[in-house]
Amino acid sequence: NYFPVMDPIDNFTTEVAEVTADSYFPYPAFYNLLMHQGPKWYYYLEYIGELSGHNMSQPGANSGVAGHAEQRYYFFNFGKKGTPEDYKVSKRMIKYLVNFAYYDDPTPPGSPMKWKQFNGQEFLRISNSRSDSMADESIVRKLFNILNLWSYV
Repeated sequence: NYFPVMDPIDNFTTEVAEVTADSYFPYPAFYNLLMHQGPKWYYYLEYIGELSGHNMSQPGANSGVAGHAEQRYYFFNFGKKGTPEDYKVSKRMIKYLVNFAYYDDPTPPGSPMKWKQFNGQEFLRISNSRSDSMADESIVRKLFNILNLWSYV
């Protein structure tokens, strides 16, 4: 999974960042999702907008997902000025949170889509300003490969 090509040094640096990121974020998240017995919902924030703190011009930046803790910009509306697309994502994320607090379900009956409760492989992808979707098998497999690898370390 890691370090397929180590030269030039930029490749090595990128791979070290990937190892660190996987061991700090997806691994503990999925480990705890599987260990916790109560009801739970999980989302994977892929959307990268103007509110994002992600610097995509930085060498080795992972362009496929939002950076660590970037959801704070969408929940709390601080930092940079966002685009209309950013505010659509923000509005949906806040709605999920309010619905969860009020109904114990982020997408109660009448919601435009259903965010399925996590029972082993179900999680929401927040990837664009138009709508969200449940993760397909390729994304689930990618994240569970990280879980399986780091479970042996």
